[in-house]
Amino acid sequence: MRKVLAVILIALTITTMVACSPKDNDKTKEASQSKKEETIVAGTVAVAEMFNNMGVKLVGRPTTSYEVPKELKEVKEIGNPMKPDFEVIKSLNPTMFVSAGTLSQDLQKSLEDSKINSKFLDLGTFEGYKKSIEEMGTIGGKEKEAEKILKDIEEREKKVIEEVKGKNVPKVMIMFGAPGNFMIGTEKSFLGDMVKKLGGENIIKDGKAPYIPVNMEVLAKEQPDIILVLTHAEPEAAKAMVDKEFKDNKAWQNFNAVKNGNVVTLENGYFGMTANLKTIDALEKLSKIIYK
Repeated sequence: MRKVLAVILIALTITTMVACSPKDNDKTKEASQSKKEETIVAGTVAVAEMFNNMGVKLVGRPTTSYEVPKELKEVKEIGNPMKPDFEVIKSLNPTMFVSAGTLSQDLQKSLEDSKINSKFLDLGTFEGYKKSIEEMGTIGGKEKEAEKILKDIEEREKKVIEEVKGKNVPKVMIMFGAPGNFMIGTEKSFLGDMVKKLGGENIIKDGKAPYIPVNMEVLAKEQPDIILVLTHAEPEAAKAMVDKEFKDNKAWQNFNAVKNGNVVTLENGYFGMTANLKTIDALEKLSKIIYK
């Protein structure tokens, strides 16, 4: 009888192991494979740095002349953010290509033709920037990290807005300078959105695009209290060009902001065409600049 019971017990144990263990192992294996197969290519430096800040490991990132965090230095480069090498991207077998929404029209068709899944983030407004962090946390499997980053941003945002309440509203002009070109930023530009969030008055409110051509007659009539200069691509060359413009073009001498020395060239690492890793720092810096 004891031998029979022992045989039955062994048979039941084997049956349980056969019935349960493979399923458990399969689930673990599937989860592990799913996690391992999550490969992301960042289309812009800002997106790459934001993912990196959450602890997401990337398989591809854009080529840049700017210094990148050490974790990104060994990541495969895919070329210019506006004209990446789609063959390189495809060779990385990404589950997702993630870039800024401003590039969607230029890249979407080529990505679809290459059968590369993509996600374009709204980094053109401050609220879009916060939502993008949440989306990136979901894409990269770093929801808790994204939640922590968002909490810090919202606490600092609330504090800086409280600090500027009740202060005299400054009239702000945004000048975008790139080698060989000047444009004026409207409320639809990212910097314009930040100025508005801080209660500042952008002298160009009804622009149909983020940046519009310079109209000296309109600008002189509005008389901004402060001129913010945003540089891009080649910041040193752009700054030199803007400085020369204010010096050589006598029309600028009639602007109160120029007369009073209220022309500020913004730090390139903090202030860009779209949101980036340092955007909340930029908001704090901007509040001190326009309410000095």
